[in-house]
Amino acid sequence: MLDGTPTRTVWGYEVATSSTGRNVWPEALKQVVAAKVLDEGLKASALAREIKANETMVCRWVNDERDRRERQEGGSPEFVEVVISEPQADETADNAQSEGVEDHQPAFCLELWGIRVTLSASVSEADIAKVIRGIRAAR
Repeated sequence: MLDGTPTRTVWGYEVATSSTGRNVWPEALKQVVAAKVLDEGLKASALAREIKANETMVCRWVNDERDRRERQEGGSPEFVEVVISEPQADETADNAQSEGVEDHQPAFCLELWGIRVTLSASVSEADIAKVIRGIRAAR
């Protein structure tokens, strides 16, 4: 780069180093790395070692690319409908015993991407949003 920022070349892409010492990864390189994981079945950990990147960051690139592809194909919308239903009686009892919740406390089931969670009706909206983000990350 012309501004004096240190750079290195990874697979033909210039990766700059910021003043704080962090790598500034070009978007095109992120997509190439993610494609190698998604399309070629290579391991994110191996690619991270090869390009000297943080494995968690590479996994984030893969998830971002997967989400981008799903949106492009019309598969996974940005917003999903959340349908809340009353849990089965046996589910409420099982969850109450495993979580120490009183049997008479109202609960509801949340099912997203094939993962079903039973929550207490007293769970805050912010905590429900955290659960939804967690389920999304786990898929």
